[in-house]
Amino acid sequence: MYKTAIALAAGAISLAGATLPATAQAQSANPPESPRPLPQGPSRWAADYRFLKDPARRTEPLDAVRFHDLGPSAWLVLGGDMRYTHRTITNPDFALGPFKDDSFMMQRLQLHADLHLFDDAVRAFLQMQNTSTWGAKLPTPRDGNGTDVAQAFVDVNFTLGDTRSTVRVGRQEILFGQGALFNIGDLRNVRLAFDGVRGTVKARDGKRLDLVALQPIVYEDGAMNNRADEDTQIYGAYGTLPLSTGTALDVYAFTRHIESRLFQGVAGEEDRHTVGVRYFGNTEKYKWTWDVMAQAGEHADRDISAWGIRSLTQYKLDTPFKAALGVHFDVGSGGKPTGSTSRTFDGLYPKNGEYGIAGVTTQSNIILTGPSFILSPTPTTYVHMEVLKSWRQSTDDFVYLPGLRPVAGTRGNDERAIGTAYLVGGRWTPSQNIAIDLDLQHYAVDDAIKQAGGKDVRSAEFRISASF
Repeated sequence: MYKTAIALAAGAISLAGATLPATAQAQSANPPESPRPLPQGPSRWAADYRFLKDPARRTEPLDAVRFHDLGPSAWLVLGGDMRYTHRTITNPDFALGPFKDDSFMMQRLQLHADLHLFDDAVRAFLQMQNTSTWGAKLPTPRDGNGTDVAQAFVDVNFTLGDTRSTVRVGRQEILFGQGALFNIGDLRNVRLAFDGVRGTVKARDGKRLDLVALQPIVYEDGAMNNRADEDTQIYGAYGTLPLSTGTALDVYAFTRHIESRLFQGVAGEEDRHTVGVRYFGNTEKYKWTWDVMAQAGEHADRDISAWGIRSLTQYKLDTPFKAALGVHFDVGSGGKPTGSTSRTFDGLYPKNGEYGIAGVTTQSNIILTGPSFILSPTPTTYVHMEVLKSWRQSTDDFVYLPGLRPVAGTRGNDERAIGTAYLVGGRWTPSQNIAIDLDLQHYAVDDAIKQAGGKDVRSAEFRISASF
């Protein structure tokens, strides 16, 4: 497994190394101002507040709390986030579980400290959080698990030739591309994180290479007991190559090793290798992101041969409301679970939130497509609507819920159609520090679920978030 991981990473390194420029512009002494705080969603470590070392640029009331000048080459940034969520679901998991409805509240409180030393040559970031849930009939640790470390890492920044390089060690959130394989999971109350090492090389013209060695976090109830999964190791590389104005190509390869995994009724060691490319762009009229992925390896005594496509293409309408029409098209391969080859695509840690808050769709043994529409009626409002139709890619395989949980009774019937998700939602940001979200979903089941005894799923979620 380790030889395979090294080979995959070396291939990506070679590709990125061949494209990294021999020269690059000098580091900007005065980077562009970051919005403060960042919008709800991105990792808070992504903010760059070094411009606030200039007292004349500390123009917001909270800057005195947010930024602390520690001398000519050091500074400390403090911040926090608060979110309250109310979620109601009718017929969770298609009403095939023990409950026919659920309604509950969730709380997420986060505080972080971001210390920069020696003109940002060394950085230490710590984010603590408290997550709680009230009223859930079957809560999971990712709905709320008390007080724990959300992120804690140290960066060492240096120049490598004419490029900017970073080595990051510790607990960290990971997002690559559109989140097809690694995402933050912000819709869940407890966001995803990993323990490990990430190395990054960035060039001024947008070329970039990331190398990772990670272990996912296992979330458990109780204070200060989230831990790295010692039975799972992830190695890989992710490279970005700009192609032309507004377009770029990502090339990536990851190996995940699990000591023992129970999957499709078979238990055993798994080595799953994923390679892929992502073509994405943002031009005057179009915005798109397309991932194509292939998987190989072994699980127990079975070979792995799977593939996936994840895409969103948008056309920007000529209106003052920043409106756009889009088309989703996602596929995750499937196949007979009892065969000598496992053909079910595993999205690793995928972004399922865009499929709706009902939590009944994931990119495994599925063909999903449908239109979307977004607009911003005012500078402080955002509205989105989607209709997403799903079928099984293979009728020999199950329908899968998030977490690759098979829906009982779906294997063994010949129906392909799973259902249709109708989604509408919006965000209002009355100030830069506050966001109010409302999401509604109706999932109308089709014959593959009906024959298993499943029913339509309805869900509603209200969130209010505040940051500083």
